[in-house]
Amino acid sequence: MTTEEVPSPEHGGSHGGGGTHTQEEQLERCLNLLAPQTKDEEKFVALLMLPRLLDPQKNPQSLHICFRRMNWSFIHRMLEAEDTPNLPQEALHSISVNLLSGFVRDKELVHQPELIACIQPLARLLMIENGDTLETILQCLSSLASSIEGALQLAEAVYLEHISALLASQQTNVAGLTLVLLEQLSDVSTREPSARSIRSSLETAVLPVLSSTFAKTQESFKFDCAKLLVGLCCREDLKESRGKELPAWALDIRQGTIDILGSKISSEQRDVAFVLCSAMLRRFGPAWLEAVDEKIDGPDPSSQKRLSAQHFAIVLLHLSGGEVRVLLDETPSDDTLATPSGRLSVMLPVCAEIVELLVRGLFENESLAPDAASSIRQSLSDTMESVRSYLADVSVRMALVQDGDATSILDNVVTASCLRLMSTWIAEDGSLPVAQTRQVVPLLVAAGQGTLTCLDGSTHAMGFLGPALVTVTTDDDLRQEFVSCGGVRMVVDYWKSLSSVDLATASILLNVVLLGTDSVQSDLATWFEAITLCDGSLKDTKMDVVVRAHTAFLAVSIVRALTAAQATARTDVISGVVDGSAAFVTQGIEMQRDLSDPGKEAWEDVKELWGVTVAVLTTLAASTPRGHPMREVPSVEVLRKAVADLDRSPRNGLEKETLAPLVELGRALNR
Repeated sequence: MTTEEVPSPEHGGSHGGGGTHTQEEQLERCLNLLAPQTKDEEKFVALLMLPRLLDPQKNPQSLHICFRRMNWSFIHRMLEAEDTPNLPQEALHSISVNLLSGFVRDKELVHQPELIACIQPLARLLMIENGDTLETILQCLSSLASSIEGALQLAEAVYLEHISALLASQQTNVAGLTLVLLEQLSDVSTREPSARSIRSSLETAVLPVLSSTFAKTQESFKFDCAKLLVGLCCREDLKESRGKELPAWALDIRQGTIDILGSKISSEQRDVAFVLCSAMLRRFGPAWLEAVDEKIDGPDPSSQKRLSAQHFAIVLLHLSGGEVRVLLDETPSDDTLATPSGRLSVMLPVCAEIVELLVRGLFENESLAPDAASSIRQSLSDTMESVRSYLADVSVRMALVQDGDATSILDNVVTASCLRLMSTWIAEDGSLPVAQTRQVVPLLVAAGQGTLTCLDGSTHAMGFLGPALVTVTTDDDLRQEFVSCGGVRMVVDYWKSLSSVDLATASILLNVVLLGTDSVQSDLATWFEAITLCDGSLKDTKMDVVVRAHTAFLAVSIVRALTAAQATARTDVISGVVDGSAAFVTQGIEMQRDLSDPGKEAWEDVKELWGVTVAVLTTLAASTPRGHPMREVPSVEVLRKAVADLDRSPRNGLEKETLAPLVELGRALNR
């Protein structure tokens, strides 16, 4: 049946005048043939002719008219058709797919329900069709998946598996179009808050195949796969999976990045590998580098040509550290400190994070050869010198500008990343000379005064500065610099923002009190606030016992540093912390009697702090007159009774070295 033979709805098949039909008339006749009452053969001819009659560029309205009058049930039948005596299924599929491709190119039509309903029938054709039809299907699905409704239609595992299987296609166009479709799904899953199910489905069904393709291919397609992996693996909602067995796809990603970083490539290609490495290390920790991949690290001689996992870790540290140095050395000392942009703002945080995450794992690795360990330390020293120099420049500029501008210089991704890296280095290594460390202490204190919005809008800098400041406050010169910069005030203010005190916060203040005896007297108001915070924290019955030990010792140490008059002036607060500290001592007595393995381990963790807390409480009790409110608080009464019971019972379950101080405390309490 030819175009001229299409039956006319008005004249039963004869055109009447025998002249040439206009294109509009032919379109109208075709649409009439799609009516439910016409024969399938007529509908088929209409679908065959429609693409020739539609010209969206010259007459977009005709496409919309055709869409509104389309027989969608017949379209679905065509998409699901099998071979017929006259036509193979490929032809039937091709006709319907080509018509749909015209509709999905229109921005007003692409998200209409009629087209969304075609997504799954199209997806089922992916494993049947090939050639041009397969490419057109992939293009259609990419357009349809740009909305949350369309993406959800493809999020079922069976369809994602069909799509992922095409990544291994020998047809370059097919593999490329498949990647475009997956990128569209990934984009929607990131953009739409309600697309959590899509994100989960992509990780389950797509990530294993994509990672395997990434590891195996050595063509430019490898870098295209890497970009999609970045989208799938760098989401903020992904949780850490440390301590668990690594999935095979994580090892495939490692192998792919090894291939990239071991080759001569452009900085753009290397950047993608760096981003993947940072995401994997953040999620899996050093185990991602250390795990054995039997496919790669086995006895196969060809595996010897590849970098080992340990060698890769060393190379990665050198490369990422080198990038940090280059980026910082090329940073001009001008206003760009406040507004970093370009590759500096993107890649320095990534590379700094890699170095930060590698520092702990490589230092703790006892299997490193001496020359490798020396090489690592030299590389890290060079990197940290560049970081220190940059932070010193930031500190100088902050001192020269107004408050608002100073905040912008501090609160940007480059400075924040350098602060994190420097903090890790100080906490883990401690080899930076005191004179150089002193240069960055004011900046550490300034950063600890608030939330760094440049990170995620909610990360308080003390979350990563704490361990470094614990190290800083153990050195006399650095502790003095810390105190003179307002460090104590900063830590106390941070404590106020916490629902429960953390170990680093208590440890920093404890270092200052114990090692800087005049610090309490030089800032009484701040230290009285600290006592009040100790009082509140010690009332928390769910507090970790190690944190409780530090807090109790901190509380009584501050009280010991007060004069009698100062303590008397704030009897209410002082009595509260003595009450909490006495409760901790009583808790320690019970812990010593717990003979279980966890109980013994817990006691060993707090034994030393418990002992010094007992000693300080003994000193305070000996100098406190009878009738003083501190002697009458409930926990002191409980402790006095507990000590008396111990003294009367030879089988009290306590060690001699802990019993003797308790007896002394009991005597002091009974004076």
